[in-house]
Amino acid sequence: MSFKESYIQYCQFNEVPLFFQPYWLDNADYSWDVCFSETDSYHAYFVYFIEKKWFHTFIRNPHLTPYSGLLCCEDNIPEAIKKVLIESLVAQLPSFDVCAIDLFWQLHLPSTVTNVDVFVRRTNLLPLQDPLAIYQQFKPSLKRQIKKAERALTIFEADDINLFYALHQKTFVKQHKQVQIPLSVYQRYWECCKKHNCGNLLFIKDSDDRIHATLFLVYDNSISYYLAGGTDASFYGSGAMSLLMWHAIQRSKDLGKKTFDFEGSMLPNVNAFFSTFSPIETSYLQLKKVHSILYKILKGNKAD
Repeated sequence: MSFKESYIQYCQFNEVPLFFQPYWLDNADYSWDVCFSETDSYHAYFVYFIEKKWFHTFIRNPHLTPYSGLLCCEDNIPEAIKKVLIESLVAQLPSFDVCAIDLFWQLHLPSTVTNVDVFVRRTNLLPLQDPLAIYQQFKPSLKRQIKKAERALTIFEADDINLFYALHQKTFVKQHKQVQIPLSVYQRYWECCKKHNCGNLLFIKDSDDRIHATLFLVYDNSISYYLAGGTDASFYGSGAMSLLMWHAIQRSKDLGKKTFDFEGSMLPNVNAFFSTFSPIETSYLQLKKVHSILYKILKGNKAD
């Protein structure tokens, strides 16, 4: 049995995060595989993707998969053992020019790993307690936006990934940028969500049926994730996304989830919006190594 076959079997009988599920991994644009290591009766897998682009071989998270890499099979593994496990796993990776893997925030990993650079990244997490207690923690500006939107807008769900993508594209228009992720990628993952009951497409409209914003919510057994969204720049002042995000948080609580992950952005304006919900800023690690001299010259050896 290969390590990948062993991993698939492991996932069938154990609870693993959404982005580590084989049915999620199968929707990436390029192939995935796993390494395996065992130390002092502790076991771990390492999920990775191989991408060929610009005459380079990349090992990195694919579109719409914010976390990959290390998956520990036991809880409460000592930090020293985790370090040994991850160093063993990284050493098993196939040859690459660029490696940049964002690990899952639940891991609590050591800040140094031999033969690979470690960068700290951040996401925003909201513990899903009583909804009233959550709402009371919101910043006053956010509460005003929610109340404003509640008076004029209506939230609905629709099985329409094309409509979602149209709104998603409009977010980039004001920024004078092109959408980085093709529609086909969203289509594949939406079909995956429908098949495995792990996501919803939320929309919000006014009385004239003009759609202001949209949100792609996904979840596993305990965590909900804001996967992606979009806002029509014509309606930025309506409070639509504030109300839509609040609805997604409440929906997550109703579904029995324990945590809402905003998937914190390094963009200041997006992070500022997330901060109005008073989440807990949580660190996670990116493992990075660049072997290609040409890539170093073109991009610089920095965290993406």
